[in-house]
Amino acid sequence: MSRGPELNNDPTAADTAPAPPAILLLAAVKPDAALSGALEAAGFRADIARDPKELAAPAGARIYDAVVLELPARRAGSGTPDLLEKAERVLAGAPDRPLVIVVGASGGRCAHLVDLELAPGDAAAAARQIGGAIAARRLKLAEQEIERLRKTIVFARQTAHDLAQPLTTILARAQLLRLSAKPEDPHHHAVNIICDEADRLARMMEEFQKLKVMSQTPSRP
Repeated sequence: MSRGPELNNDPTAADTAPAPPAILLLAAVKPDAALSGALEAAGFRADIARDPKELAAPAGARIYDAVVLELPARRAGSGTPDLLEKAERVLAGAPDRPLVIVVGASGGRCAHLVDLELAPGDAAAAARQIGGAIAARRLKLAEQEIERLRKTIVFARQTAHDLAQPLTTILARAQLLRLSAKPEDPHHHAVNIICDEADRLARMMEEFQKLKVMSQTPSRP
């Protein structure tokens, strides 16, 4: 009797694998079916839209790694804002905007917004370059998060170090009071509580001091 696939009962297993890249394809005229097919074949999630307002969706909507703008071969009439200029109005001030990738000739417009410009034609090559750009961005964001956590740990260690000396003084004086106070003394119970809590804080400070290795900046090979 053949056995079916084994189930993974680890509740955290689903959180260990990175989510597949999510891409929003915005086409000025007609979406390139070859490009969306190449992206999906590469394991990406590719959504198609015609309006950059899709990027200004309320909280809870999908978060995209990249927005791919498929520009027409020639710019439309000058009286009508084109796709790139519409996207700029939505994305320009966003502090955490996705990558902006243009397939076609932007003519140098919105250069501050465009992260990558690709020539139309080879959908498989474009999908590889888009995947590489997303991977590089995710790596950069991960490094920034690691650095933020490292600084937080350094602050915690420094705070623990600064608190250690006054805490030691408080604990020593409280222990002297506990030794000198008689059991029938009305303050005896309060002194015991102070000693116990100060001792607990001292152990917490020791744990913070063990974060020394994590606070060191990792060296690059």
